[in-house]
Amino acid sequence: MMKFIFELLTSPLGLPIPWYIEYIILLVVNTVAFKLAFAAVGELYSDSIIHGKKTGSILHWIIRILAFFVLWAVIYGLIAFVKLCISHWIWVVSILGAIIVFSLSILITVKLCKKR
Repeated sequence: MMKFIFELLTSPLGLPIPWYIEYIILLVVNTVAFKLAFAAVGELYSDSIIHGKKTGSILHWIIRILAFFVLWAVIYGLIAFVKLCISHWIWVVSILGAIIVFSLSILITVKLCKKR
C-alpha cells in the first residue's frame, strides 16, 4: 500500500530534460532515497527507539518520500540553473568577467596599499 502511495506521489515529478535521462536520474534519486531511509530506520531500530515492523515500515516510507522530494528539488533546481546559464551564456560570461576584473582590482589595490 505504501509503495502505491509513493509511486502515486512521485510519478508526476518530471524533470525538464529528455525522458531517458530523466528515468536514469530518477532511478538514482529513488535508490539514494531508499538507502537513506533504510539506514535511518536501521539506526532507530539499533537504538531501540522504535519497535515493530509496521512502525518501521511507515517510518521508512515517510523518510523515503521526504528524501526523494528533497533530492528531486535539488536536482530540478540544478537543471533549471544550468539551462538558464546555457540560454543566457553571454550574461553569464559577462558577469564572471566582471567578477574576475573586480577581484583582481581589489587584489592589486590591497597589495599596493601593503607596500606603503
